[in-house]
Amino acid sequence: MHVMIYCDDPGVGGTWGNAKLLSTGLLEEGYDITIACYPQVSGSPEGLRHIPIENGLLQNSAKGAFSRNEPEAVFLTAKPNLVVFCDSAYDSSLAAKKVCRDWGIPYVIIVNYIAASVLKKESWYKKEAIIAMAGALHVVAVSTDNLNLLQKHGYVSKNKSSVIYNGRPQNYFQMQPYEQRESMRRVIGLEADAVLCTTVARFEHRKGYQYIMKTATALKDHPVGCKLRFAWIGHDIGNEQERVTRDLANLGISSRVLVLGQRDDVRDWLSVSDIFILASESEGMPLSIIEAMGQALPIVATAVSGIPEQIGRTGILLPDPVQNPDSIVSALAQALTTLATDPAYRLLLGKSARNRAQCLFSAKRMIQDYSQLIACLTDRITASTMCYPCRATYRPPNESPFGVNIQMGNDLACVEFLKEGWGVGEGEGRWTIGNRARVVMTLPKEFSDGLVIEFEARPFLAGGCRKIGVRVLFCGRAIARFKMDKAGLIRNFELIVHPKDIISDFVDIVFELSGPSSPSSHGLSSDTRLLGLWFTRLRVNRLQKAFRHGQQPYIPCKISDANTLPASTSKKMM
Repeated sequence: MHVMIYCDDPGVGGTWGNAKLLSTGLLEEGYDITIACYPQVSGSPEGLRHIPIENGLLQNSAKGAFSRNEPEAVFLTAKPNLVVFCDSAYDSSLAAKKVCRDWGIPYVIIVNYIAASVLKKESWYKKEAIIAMAGALHVVAVSTDNLNLLQKHGYVSKNKSSVIYNGRPQNYFQMQPYEQRESMRRVIGLEADAVLCTTVARFEHRKGYQYIMKTATALKDHPVGCKLRFAWIGHDIGNEQERVTRDLANLGISSRVLVLGQRDDVRDWLSVSDIFILASESEGMPLSIIEAMGQALPIVATAVSGIPEQIGRTGILLPDPVQNPDSIVSALAQALTTLATDPAYRLLLGKSARNRAQCLFSAKRMIQDYSQLIACLTDRITASTMCYPCRATYRPPNESPFGVNIQMGNDLACVEFLKEGWGVGEGEGRWTIGNRARVVMTLPKEFSDGLVIEFEARPFLAGGCRKIGVRVLFCGRAIARFKMDKAGLIRNFELIVHPKDIISDFVDIVFELSGPSSPSSHGLSSDTRLLGLWFTRLRVNRLQKAFRHGQQPYIPCKISDANTLPASTSKKMM
């Protein structure tokens, strides 16, 4: 059976870890596996195919909800018998699930994370998520708490849902020799009596670093607090790591906290730690806790989502910070004081945690559970009538008819065409963000005579910024280079693409920008986005016969490696 694992986590969370483990595990069980995900799969075993996708959760969630172009292309390429959606949220990959229903592709959903507060809200996303889960053969939650929430709020029925715990590979349960552990502690500068408290979590607000900071500050002058050291490991989300580092300096505790960022040697850091802390406001079933349990660490974590059933009686639970924000700091301080002063108790909890993790959270057990689920669904999968469109007549959703404007201010109108480097729609247009903005579209069949790429834009210039440099690439080849140096002036551009430069009906247009800046850097607002060009219009047109015969009505730009440019007209912004 050909199974596709479809994951929307761009490689920064536990969902990606689950997807990777599930893919390799099912491959070893004899399934034909394709994984569709954002990051490149490295070190994967022979036979595991990878199709990259760009609708990552943190890139642009609207694309995952509304854009059919990418999932249609993925499913047409792989033609799986079953799709297993490994989801970062209850409303992940809604457009891909709609494609599955339209084409008759059977699918299973794994919900790795649920925020109770979001499930309660009435929204278009909730309605679509309920439809998506109703259309699935089965829905898997990673904790009983998460499953109960889904059932309570009407997302799933009891007869089509179940719990399968996350697992970790065997190497996460291998302990470091005592001598090696002590040697590494000396290398990183830990005193003999230091108690190292490690947290592995993304740098974002809901992971609760702010509560650990407050606790470390409260214990700063306490005899126990003087022995406490902290190591924080995780991906940075939205410059949160920079803010955390700045707050530590302001609180005067920077010398006691190692802000390590993303690391590939997490298990080594866990092996030299004494306590593991996770003060999250919401979770699914955190892989970081399983990995810490595997290294026989006592766990101190908030009693949210699946964490209580995860650690059982092998750790110390803290109050839910959302419900009890005033009590979590004192509870965490008490837990750290108890564990720091009682090494025997730390060892007892750590040993119990490791035994529990080996029993409940091994990769072997996880893969067996999913294999059994797929086996139970085999008859329904086999009976499914899949209707993949014919490649010869298929036209993708991002086909752009000649002469039709892409409504740059409308997110739904743009979702099939705009890739990375764009802000959200703002009325009549949208900004490019950063140094690179990309547009991808499929052309109508009548494109062999050449094209004209037409767009309307103005630069963001403020303070000392005098110009925005622009370089335009068409399918990797530079076709134009120019500067925009008049703030508030909208210019119309028409870039000619000759027939010899069109090698397929797939068009990839990139605007490379030099000199973008943020409103905050000029004291205009708190907006930290690097703004380049404000686009109000974009479309593709036929290259008329007059242009093909060399009659050029446009004013040529003085550019190198380009065959066209300018804009003969410009208009002042109203």
